[in-house]
Amino acid sequence: MSNNLNADERAWLESYSLKKRTKSQRKGDLTASEKSWLERYSKKREKKSRRKRRKRKKKTRKTKVSFFRSNPKDEYYTPEYAFRMLEPYIQHMRGKTVWEPFGYNFHFIRSPIYIRRMGFKVIANGRDFWRQNKGEWVLSNPPYQNIPGKGNTKERIIRRLCELRKPFCLLLQSSYIQTKSFSGLVEKFGKFQVIMPSGKIQFYTIQTETGRRITPGMCSFYTCWVCWNMELVSDFIVANK
Repeated sequence: MSNNLNADERAWLESYSLKKRTKSQRKGDLTASEKSWLERYSKKREKKSRRKRRKRKKKTRKTKVSFFRSNPKDEYYTPEYAFRMLEPYIQHMRGKTVWEPFGYNFHFIRSPIYIRRMGFKVIANGRDFWRQNKGEWVLSNPPYQNIPGKGNTKERIIRRLCELRKPFCLLLQSSYIQTKSFSGLVEKFGKFQVIMPSGKIQFYTIQTETGRRITPGMCSFYTCWVCWNMELVSDFIVANK
């Protein structure tokens, strides 16, 4: 039957037969041409395997860096006045240590300094939020970006803090409190309150070469402080910028 095959088909049949033979034969039993083919075939497989390993490593690296470390081009920082507007409403929390869990480069992320200026003791070590449980309450601007396969970032953060019974003030997009995600959290944990700034917060970036602060135009969205178990004087407060 092999006589009816064309040259390409015969070559494919020979390589297929050789692959089947090499499963049961030692390399020493092969002819010179078979050894040569096997070496080329092995190198090709090894090259393919190395490509797959590199892809896996690259994907793993992205996942490790990503949860609270966004693209530097998309990294924005919170101005001091965004924290200062809370000062009249959180005086009863003095004496309780604040945990600032979000951030890894506190040379640029100045929130711990702003919070200390208001008279609070702060823990901000830049370590993995999901493995830490510090302080007595949380005051922070958490990451907004969702990570593929991890679900809604804001919901996961709020859920964990509520399960830790950790009071918090988190600066979030105002639109989030209108979502089903937040509605589910309210239904389960309750005790949420909102401090609404009287205008948009203007976040800023840092020019890494010079350390210069840059405010790149008007922010495109409104934000509010979503608070839980904070025992504020009212469930909805409008705070002056």
